[in-house]
Amino acid sequence: FIDLSPWERVFFVARIVTSLMVVILAIVSLLSNIINDRFNQYTLTLAHVDVSAGLFTTLRSNIASSSSSYNPSNLNGVGFTASEIYVLSNYVATQVEGSPQFVASGLWSWCIGNYTVTYRTSGSAGDWVIDAGTTTFACDTAHANYVFDYRDMLSANGLDVILAYAYNGDDRDAEYLLFLAAMHRTKRVYVAGYVCVGVFQILILVATFVSYTRTKHRLLDESHFSLTPSSTVGSPRVRSPTKPRKRTSDSLLHHGIAVLSLATVLASCVASAVTTADAFTLQNRIADELKSFGIMLVMGRRWFACIWIGFGAAAANAALWGGPLWCANPT
Repeated sequence: FIDLSPWERVFFVARIVTSLMVVILAIVSLLSNIINDRFNQYTLTLAHVDVSAGLFTTLRSNIASSSSSYNPSNLNGVGFTASEIYVLSNYVATQVEGSPQFVASGLWSWCIGNYTVTYRTSGSAGDWVIDAGTTTFACDTAHANYVFDYRDMLSANGLDVILAYAYNGDDRDAEYLLFLAAMHRTKRVYVAGYVCVGVFQILILVATFVSYTRTKHRLLDESHFSLTPSSTVGSPRVRSPTKPRKRTSDSLLHHGIAVLSLATVLASCVASAVTTADAFTLQNRIADELKSFGIMLVMGRRWFACIWIGFGAAAANAALWGGPLWCANPT
């Protein structure tokens, strides 16, 4: 594209780069943990120390409440002997012993993970510091109807005792099933939105190269006339009209690309917004239900950064196309 002016080259490169960014980020966000099992949408923390402490506290409170209800003279709870605490601690440790330490979820499947940490002493005071750590993953098969069913994940990974105490044995109530159905709908909106984003931007990429070729690399010049040299040496240059049919078809192509780029921004914004809102709802729900058991949901920062950077790139691409066409001074 040697015929481009410096500003035209800047616009051309910026348009191509932003389109490529949107396509790549859309693919990465859609495939996420299929590409990399550590690139996840959510992580459910199940650290054995936290879960054991939370379960122990809950069981102790339940036992104390139950005993108080049958013994009115002891309204402040029941004191525990050392042997009773030992038995309760062993029971709690047994319940969480075989469970994973976290569950990572993407759009299509989930993975369980465990980590081991070794320590060493440091300095004359003998302080303990982390020496090394390893993390192991085991992932479920990806499938289209997958949704982040955190209660089912707890049951599948040996934590039925938490479900029993957190939900009184009714962890598949009608309200929760409606919540899962809403998550299914949100997922369909996101997938459809970002499939459209990827397809639209691929079309824009193709149309960009076609457009620059058809207009002889003069997209930024929206004038209806072009300069042609005079046949007489020394005579001033004069303007001659560009062919109307070619000018009209080029203008339609440019406006079509700009409209398509706006559609990309809209699809990306809707998909990213509903998914992020759904994630905050899920995070708050799990905190309300399971925080006392040491379980929390952590949103995948890289995944959510990916979708919002993709939205930003789509918005930049729309500005690069729509700005010169619709906002520039036509004279």
